[in-house]
Amino acid sequence: MTRHYAADGWELRRVLLIALAVCAILPISFIVKLMLAEQPLFPDFFGLWSFGAYVWGHPAALVYDAAAMHVFQTGLGMPDGAEYAYLYPPWLLLLLAPFGALPYGWARAAWLALSFVGYLAALRPWRWDRWSWALLLLAPSSAVCALVGQNGFLSAALMLGGLRLLPARPLLAGALLGAMAYKPQLAI
Repeated sequence: MTRHYAADGWELRRVLLIALAVCAILPISFIVKLMLAEQPLFPDFFGLWSFGAYVWGHPAALVYDAAAMHVFQTGLGMPDGAEYAYLYPPWLLLLLAPFGALPYGWARAAWLALSFVGYLAALRPWRWDRWSWALLLLAPSSAVCALVGQNGFLSAALMLGGLRLLPARPLLAGALLGAMAYKPQLAI
């Protein structure tokens, strides 16, 4: 006689707990890698922060001068062999400048918090159950984004928000989707 398990109750919870545990493996291994690396912690956000800091004391157009940016960034503590060239549209400096006015740690925390709130707001209309929320928030991509400080939460918020609002508010949806041009490869 075969025994059939219903996909509800404890069986479903066990499967979700196993999925959460699997999702935790990548962030834990990534944390170990970051701790053992010789590069500064959260290198991707360092680039964004340094661009915002640069415009407070230099003409904004010079952010595209790779040599000048490199000198400025090494003065902030970037290893000499690292490269963080400004490859973004000029208007992104309006968003990055306030973060550049803050010390690095505070700027990173603020960037992460604000972009994560935008990500949550974009996810909210789908009204998922709490286990699905847990899987989304603890997914390897979410954890890596939080650890590295990249712009993944911002990109996801713009894309999800734009797609969600498209039928009801096409102009706002277009503005959100158009704002994805801050990463030219996403604008396409």
